Amino acid sequence: MGETHVAAWGLASRLETVSLMVILAMTMSLPPWLGRCYGAGDWGQIHRLMRLALKVALVWQLGLGIALALLAPWVAAALTSEKAVQDALILLIRFLLPSYAALGICMLVVSAGNALGWPLRSMLLSAARLFICYLPCIWLGSVLGGWLGIAMGAAVGNVLAGLVAWRVLVSILSSPKRKPGKDLPEEDHPGEARSPG
Repeated sequence: MGETHVAAWGLASRLETVSLMVILAMTMSLPPWLGRCYGAGDWGQIHRLMRLALKVALVWQLGLGIALALLAPWVAAALTSEKAVQDALILLIRFLLPSYAALGICMLVVSAGNALGWPLRSMLLSAARLFICYLPCIWLGSVLGGWLGIAMGAAVGNVLAGLVAWRVLVSILSSPKRKPGKDLPEEDHPGEARSPG
């Protein structure tokens, strides 16, 4: 990548932080609720909370991403006056911003996993998102399509990460002991002391 593309990527990173503010807020506010329900063994409420959180993330982030993609020329012009950087940034906005809906799902699943006693799975999911989904897709895109390929590869990587996270969550919550209406087994209650004998 040349200086133009590096500058465009830097501006896109700033947009990423701003556009994901709602998701970031949810990753901080959701774990206490999930942890409370986990401690009480209320898997029905956990299912409802996760469905609501994922719906909000998908609808909000996809709507915001599409809106910014449509407004990409004006957004790019507001961030930089250099025409070459604007053109490179427009491509990133149009491909990356809508894909943050899937990235948001991945972030929420990782956050939920930490609250529900699956820290190892959360760590592995984060690693898989970066090293299996994101970076290989960017590399492949750069080889096949240059800057356009990089933009498309990053978007595809985010979508793959979201799909993997969704599949992991469904697999975990479909376990019989974690279905709605099931109490948490005695050994799964965190911090609960057992009586001797």
